[in-house]
Amino acid sequence: MTDEHRLEIDAYLENVARSNVEFGAVIPDADVRSRIEEEIATKSGCKAEPLATDAATGRAIELRRRSISASPRTFVEETKREIERIASELRSAGAKKFEIQFANPDIADRSTDRILIGVRYLKS
Repeated sequence: MTDEHRLEIDAYLENVARSNVEFGAVIPDADVRSRIEEEIATKSGCKAEPLATDAATGRAIELRRRSISASPRTFVEETKREIERIASELRSAGAKKFEIQFANPDIADRSTDRILIGVRYLKS
């Protein structure tokens, strides 16, 4: 990965941490998910693709659920670390396709400051 591409994801995540904020927490939208999937795909060699049908039939495998900070101050660094970890786990698992999902449970009442990340993948 080039330094230019790395700066692009850094700048993108910093923009998200400033602009996708509600109730003092980062709330990633579908565009953010797509951009993070793109970054994971580049690092892992896997293809980002919707896997809802495969999940319904039991073909999709789930990685351990993760969480990242919803705090605008720490969102960028934690997200970059998780991108690296997810890409590494997908490579190790021999994944060919994957998808991620975000959830911000009860963010409006501030009972959590974490963003849950689910990752599903297929080996073939």
